[in-house]
Amino acid sequence: MFFLGCLLLLLGANPPALAQYGETGYLVIKCMPGVKIFIDNEYIGTTTVDEGDNGGLDLSNITPGRHTLKAVHPGYKTEFFNINVAANDTTILKVLFKKKKLKIERLAEDEVKEFEAKVGTIIVGSFPANASVLLDSENLGLGKLKIENVSIGPHQLELERKGEKLTLSIQVAENKVTEYLGDFEKQAILDLTALKTLKVTNLSKLKETRINKTTTAPKLVTDDNTAMEYSWIDGGCFEMGDVFDVGTSDEKPVHEVCLDGFYLGRYEITQGVWQKIMGDNPSHYKGGADYPVENVSWKDVQAFVRKLNILGEAKYRLPTEAEWEYAARSGGQYLLYATENGELSSELASYKGTTTKPVGSYPPNPAGFYDMSGNVWEWVQDSSSADAYEKHDLYNPVFEDTGGARIIRGGGWFNGTIYLRTTSRGFRPLNHSFSSLGFRLVKLN
Repeated sequence: MFFLGCLLLLLGANPPALAQYGETGYLVIKCMPGVKIFIDNEYIGTTTVDEGDNGGLDLSNITPGRHTLKAVHPGYKTEFFNINVAANDTTILKVLFKKKKLKIERLAEDEVKEFEAKVGTIIVGSFPANASVLLDSENLGLGKLKIENVSIGPHQLELERKGEKLTLSIQVAENKVTEYLGDFEKQAILDLTALKTLKVTNLSKLKETRINKTTTAPKLVTDDNTAMEYSWIDGGCFEMGDVFDVGTSDEKPVHEVCLDGFYLGRYEITQGVWQKIMGDNPSHYKGGADYPVENVSWKDVQAFVRKLNILGEAKYRLPTEAEWEYAARSGGQYLLYATENGELSSELASYKGTTTKPVGSYPPNPAGFYDMSGNVWEWVQDSSSADAYEKHDLYNPVFEDTGGARIIRGGGWFNGTIYLRTTSRGFRPLNHSFSSLGFRLVKLN
């Protein structure tokens, strides 16, 4: 059973609470920090944390006799208790907070033990922001709050915003910080600390997960006009964005996305394929037909897609940003890099180099896609916006506006590790091209 305990040592004293002359008493309160103490309706003080991490309040000059004691703590029903303080004697009281009520008990002097404050901290925010935060029915304010010195044990956490209310029963652990997010879109309060712990656990188990993923042969189709392979990836829901908490602000907020299944190119579009469809090769590094085409703008890619789509019944387009990340993370797994094992080395990806490499030079990610970390950056369909994730739909999101820039993903042969992360985002103007920027396509039918 949870309780908040206070020890009050009253050594001879009487009303009015603080005496000026004559016999007086001494009151020592050992209690959780943050408890307001009143004697005869007069505010005396609030228990604080002393050097020994105990909550306490030391009072002297208490008049001997009968007094009314009141202790106030957020979320607990305040009750009044009559106490008798003998002059030049010791009265020992213990105040308990049980089931959101105060209870007072009288103890013998030899039963008094050192009271060690047991408190924790919670951090509470909301999405969208600026919700009212209530703990045990007490409104603590708006916005993201750090609430310290919360007594350990069960509490009721509530968030209110524009007539909506979210509620969660929480457990506060001793000397621990727990973070919560009220997600009004999901209609739930999320324990972010638990989710982050889960992510760390998932990261440590990724190797086993990836081995299981690769036991199923990919479902492949080949384009008749280009001989490029496309691999099917089943639809599903995943947490899109900086789930690893190592990225930049435009990778947030992490948000749930649900996608239909789709066919995605196993490889980046090659110079040979571009040459066949467009009749030229704009690449800076003309290494051969199996090298990725690069130095192409988003507008160039749209021209390529239009020509490809008139050659047969099959239709193609760029992947959306959500589709790209979902595939790079092999169906939304916690893969920091889109490599065979989610790690990064010169044996697993092309980066920090001097030129591009032939597509498929390194092992694929668990879903069977090659070079989604490194070799060349890849155009996607979405427009660039720092707050695009806040505007995403839940199902099959794509963010497009009239702006002049589009998103690029995956990092290139010359980049460092931070740009090769599966959640990293870049952008370039629609007509911009450079020697580390290519693309892959989605096959629609």
